[in-house]
Amino acid sequence: MAPILSRTYRMLSAMVLLALMLGLGVAIPASRASAKGFEATVFRSGFESLSAGALSSTPVAVEEGFVLAATAPVNVANVSGLDGQALTVTGAGVAELRFSSYPGTLPQALNSQRYELRVKADLVAPVANTAGASLYLVTVGGQRYEIVGFGADGKLARGGAALNLAYTAGGKVEVDARFDLKNGRMELELTTNAGSLRLDPLSLPGSFNPDTVGRLQFAAGGASGNYGIDRVEVRVQKEDDEKEDPARIVITPPATNNITFEVVGDVTLINFNIVLKNNGGRARNVFLVLDVDDKLLELLDLTWVTGIGYVHEIREGQIVIGIGEYNAIRKDRYDLKFKFKLKQKRNGEVKLDIKYRVRYHDSRGRHESNPLVIVIVIPAVIVPVTATPVVTGTPATATPTVTGTPPTATSTALPTTTATPTVTGTPATATPTVTGTPPTATPSPTAAPDGPSPTPTASSGS
Repeated sequence: MAPILSRTYRMLSAMVLLALMLGLGVAIPASRASAKGFEATVFRSGFESLSAGALSSTPVAVEEGFVLAATAPVNVANVSGLDGQALTVTGAGVAELRFSSYPGTLPQALNSQRYELRVKADLVAPVANTAGASLYLVTVGGQRYEIVGFGADGKLARGGAALNLAYTAGGKVEVDARFDLKNGRMELELTTNAGSLRLDPLSLPGSFNPDTVGRLQFAAGGASGNYGIDRVEVRVQKEDDEKEDPARIVITPPATNNITFEVVGDVTLINFNIVLKNNGGRARNVFLVLDVDDKLLELLDLTWVTGIGYVHEIREGQIVIGIGEYNAIRKDRYDLKFKFKLKQKRNGEVKLDIKYRVRYHDSRGRHESNPLVIVIVIPAVIVPVTATPVVTGTPATATPTVTGTPPTATSTALPTTTATPTVTGTPATATPTVTGTPPTATPSPTAAPDGPSPTPTASSGS
């Protein structure tokens, strides 16, 4: 799937789809150890404490961890586009950034249900028209996994394949990678001056786990010019050993009389809400998927009444929406308000079907709910609603002074104000669906706070 670019939580609309949304990351709190988990920093440096000049193969301590030249040349220098000193590589140069636990295992790696490694760094390239340096996660045994690299023609790349995000010479590239080392996945967000890109979770080889991972490498790969890396931070987060409850997501479709139509000129607009609520354990990689007839409908706007998320992709009649911060939700409520445009003029009654479902991962694996259908019936005629003008205050009455023969007066009536119509269609009433509950469980009904009480129907997780 082709990712969608954006740096904002909201998609702005002016009768066309102008921008798509991408949730922003949340800073990880300070290191802690408790019964609920563990967090710690295993590498951190802005390289300001190092002396300018060439690095050797002897490890040098930084704020947290060590750096060295795995292969020369690697230098400490000021780099255009980065703040202050940075590490630079060129030609065959490979800078190695060892975690504070290297060559041992990552801290508290044993008996963890979920162990996350988060890598953040700033990169810069001297040119944008040739393949350049790459950033790798590396095991103690030397196996490398490419996080991101500078591709040809001004595009970032992974594994030799161009990504849909441009970079410029001397322009900062912000990298934010999250590795789920227990479940073999990586989530990646990249930001340049051209926008942001978030990739679907990527598969991570099984050899990359808390017992083997211990360093990063920034390698020029034979490219000329100085490629820079700065402000590197690597943190680990371990979740408690107790088995996490499965997610239990309740979907509340639009209630009767909550699908509305607007007429602007000869354009018909359709409005409705979909509400999601998780009543169970954490759900990850959460996406709401809508299937629409793209010959008839166009998405104009998506408003997050409650919660946050982003439009991940719109392609071939399918709209994929990421739900929650980094596509993870706990016991949160998400109320999404959609505005669609009918792409043809109405000639009689129009009936439309929109199918939607939610897919996610939880402690029991991957799930996808059974599709629900929103049936929208647009009447042949949408009757305007006339509002009665409201007059406040008592006007003063003036006594006119008439000289000569007055002309015949023409009476003037108060104008009638016509409001913009909001007419309610008659959709089919959908039944809320609860996903992620074992077949033997009987879910408790969950009511949407601002709608009628839905009756959840249990469907087994995959």
